[in-house]
Amino acid sequence: AQQTQNTGGISTLGGILGGTQIGLGVGQFFAARNQAAAMTAQARLQANQADFNNRLSILKEKEINAQKERDIERRQQQTKRMIGRQKAALAGQGISVGGELGEKFEFEERRIGAEDVEAIRNNAWRQAFGLEVQRQDTAFQANLRTVESGIRARETLSTGGVSAISGVVG
Repeated sequence: AQQTQNTGGISTLGGILGGTQIGLGVGQFFAARNQAAAMTAQARLQANQADFNNRLSILKEKEINAQKERDIERRQQQTKRMIGRQKAALAGQGISVGGELGEKFEFEERRIGAEDVEAIRNNAWRQAFGLEVQRQDTAFQANLRTVESGIRARETLSTGGVSAISGVVG
């Protein structure tokens, strides 16, 4: 009768230990699942940040273009005023405004103004291009992080699942 009780006690102990192992295995699996979910959420957050930065960059580019147009308009007005002053100065000295000297002054001022306008356009283009490169890089990095996070999440789930199974079987 005593042997039966000992065997029953060992059987009960084995059942308790087996149940504990199953509980630990399930716990490991859920911990792995939660960690994978956290990794996915982090990737989503980073993708949202990249999207926000992309939209901000587009706004900056629009502002660059608007500033470019204002700068061009201002420079063209400066050119017109300078030509008017030069003509007034020539006329004040008794020199023909429509003569060769007046035409040379006007031509030179228009050339300088056109060069300045071209420089304004080139600088704005460079700034906008830099923003575009930055947008592309940010989008690429966000996509890379999303893929990487998905891989890590799957690895975590796999590792957690294997640990859970080996804990139960082990």
